[in-house]
Amino acid sequence: MARRRAKLRERPRARRTRSPLRIFRLPFRPRKPERREFLLTLWIVFIQTILIGAYGYILEFLAITLSGLRITITLPPEAPLYMLAIAIVIAIMTYAYGKRAGWW
Repeated sequence: MARRRAKLRERPRARRTRSPLRIFRLPFRPRKPERREFLLTLWIVFIQTILIGAYGYILEFLAITLSGLRITITLPPEAPLYMLAIAIVIAIMTYAYGKRAGWW
C-alpha cells in the first residue's frame, strides 16, 4: 500500500517535468520534409545569402570609395547601429507584407 502511494505521488512530478520539454519539441517536425518544401527552403537560404553578400559588398565599396574622398562627414558613432536597425525593420515589414499578400 505504501508503495502504491509513493508511485501516485511521483506521477504528477513526472508530468510536470515532461510538459515543459514538450514545448521545445513542438517547433521541430519529426518527419522528413517533402522535396518541394526542401527546395523552397534551399531557395530562400540562397536568396538570403546573395542579399547579405550584396549588402556587404555595397558597404565595402562605399567604405573604400568614401575613404578615398577628402570630404569629412561627421556622423554620430551610433550611425551604423541605426542603419542596421532600419534594415532589420525593412526586412520585417517586407516579410509581414509578403505573408499577408500570400507570397509565402
